[in-house]
Amino acid sequence: MAAPDLTFVHSLFRSGSTYFYNALKRTGKFHIYHEPMHEVIASLATAWNELSGRKDQLKSTLRHDFLIGGYFDEFSHLLPSIKKTFDQKFSFDYYFIDAGDKASDLKAYIDLLVDGASQFPVLQCTRTCGRIGWLKKNYKSSHIYLLRNPWDQWYSYKVDPYIANTPRLTYSLSNVPAPLKSVFEASGACPLIGHNTQEKVAYSFGHPLTPEQDYFLFFGFMAALLCLLPARLRCIH
Repeated sequence: MAAPDLTFVHSLFRSGSTYFYNALKRTGKFHIYHEPMHEVIASLATAWNELSGRKDQLKSTLRHDFLIGGYFDEFSHLLPSIKKTFDQKFSFDYYFIDAGDKASDLKAYIDLLVDGASQFPVLQCTRTCGRIGWLKKNYKSSHIYLLRNPWDQWYSYKVDPYIANTPRLTYSLSNVPAPLKSVFEASGACPLIGHNTQEKVAYSFGHPLTPEQDYFLFFGFMAALLCLLPARLRCIH
């Protein structure tokens, strides 16, 4: 079997992905891009100094005091090209894409990261679980899925209100798969309203779920997503 050209590390939020990123970073053997589909990537070029100044605050809030350096250090040499190539729709609008779908803009962005890597490229992200089939088809790649005890993970989601609302944000996508759509309908929750991710997140803050809905939607999301994942993914617990 031919060696892969790159590795993707997939997970949901609060599953130890930043710890894994830091561990790979410490080896000095990989060029690992942390959260390459994060919405903030769109403004990374202009907000670089602000984010650098807030990194200690972010580490404290998210309980990442162990992290060496910043969250996006590996992107720094590509900032001008990223500004032209990244589109915010990569974060959630492209969360669910099938293997046969055309997404030349997303491929151009990933190609930019791969070509710009100084060592073996690794892309670690909490927003790629719904597009693994597409990534496998378009790249000669290996894939790792990080899985955490769901109850601990649900409790850890409460560290940040944005993170706490990401399952609901995903449920509100227009192309959400049928199993997730059924779970959401059973919860009785209202979908998020907005023209973009920022507006939908703001709407979620003003229209919170009941504790029962929050619990139901998180575990329903976990169960349905695991059923949708491609087979033969390596899991690290």
